Amino acid sequence: MSEKIIGVIEEITIKPGNTNGKDWKRYAFRISGKTYSSFDEKVEGFKIGDSVEVEYLTKDNYHNITSMKLSDGQVPVVQPGTAVPSPMSYKDNTELSIVSQVILKAVADMVCAGKIEQGAFKSNALVLVETYKETKKKLSE
Repeated sequence: MSEKIIGVIEEITIKPGNTNGKDWKRYAFRISGKTYSSFDEKVEGFKIGDSVEVEYLTKDNYHNITSMKLSDGQVPVVQPGTAVPSPMSYKDNTELSIVSQVILKAVADMVCAGKIEQGAFKSNALVLVETYKETKKKLSE
């Protein structure tokens, strides 16, 4: 059964090889700390920092990409070489996951606009997510 993830590309690895005289390339993308891979050249245009929607099949602990596209909430690349935190995964709480994605984009926009320093990206995003979770918990009591 196909699964789906939306996240920011943290790392890309391209490994060329040859099997029985046939050349191939394995494209591996680290998203939210997990690696998703494909031998299809259609995934060549993506870059670190792109927010993507990936459909994949898991077999023998490998996440094989069946489709990959830019997601609607694309997070801008801050600067080359700047680590962009991965989105948080909340499988059982869709609302919190959506809020987390919105917060990550807002903080990335603030970094790009020069309103906060690049090094503060992750800490600012995490503080906002924790504040949201605490507020939500208080409201539900």
